[in-house]
Amino acid sequence: LKARMDPTAQILQGLYARARQAQATMVFAEGDDPRVLRAAVAYQRGGFGRALVVGREEDVREKLSAEGLSEAAAELEIVNAANTDHLDDYKDFLYNRLQRSGHDQKDIHRLAARDRHAFSALMLAHDHADGLVTGATRKSAHVLDRINSVFDATAADGAVGVTALLH
Repeated sequence: LKARMDPTAQILQGLYARARQAQATMVFAEGDDPRVLRAAVAYQRGGFGRALVVGREEDVREKLSAEGLSEAAAELEIVNAANTDHLDDYKDFLYNRLQRSGHDQKDIHRLAARDRHAFSALMLAHDHADGLVTGATRKSAHVLDRINSVFDATAADGAVGVTALLH
C-alpha cells in the first residue's frame, strides 16, 4: 500500500521496467573500485543488461573476491584496455581526432590503452556499449576531459552526468 501511495516508488518501478526491457550493454570504467564492482554485479543480476568491467582480469577477480562476490567474476565480462582486439581501431580514431591538438602516437597509446575513462568512451563511440558509468574515483573535471578527448560530451546525441554517460 505504501508503495502504491508513494509517487517516487511508482516512477522508479517504471524506470526499472524500461531499463530491463532495453537490455543495454553498460561499461563500468573503474573496475578497481569495490563500489563500482558491486554496481556492475547488481546491474547484471538485476536483469538490466550486460555489464562490462574495465580492468585487469586478475585485479578485478581479487577485488570481487574481497567483496565476497568471487562467483560474479564468471557473470561479468572483464575488458582489459591493453589486450582488446579493438585497440588499433580505437587508437586510429583517437589519433585522427587529436593529432591537430599536438598529440603524438605515444600520447594516443597512453590514452587508449592505459586511461580507463578514455578507453571506455572509445568503446561507447564505436558502439561496443550503450552506456558508460564512471566518475566514482576521480574528479568529474578529469573524467569529462578524458571523455571529451574521444567526443564532445555535451553534444546533442549524448547526455552527461557526473557518474554516467549514456549514448
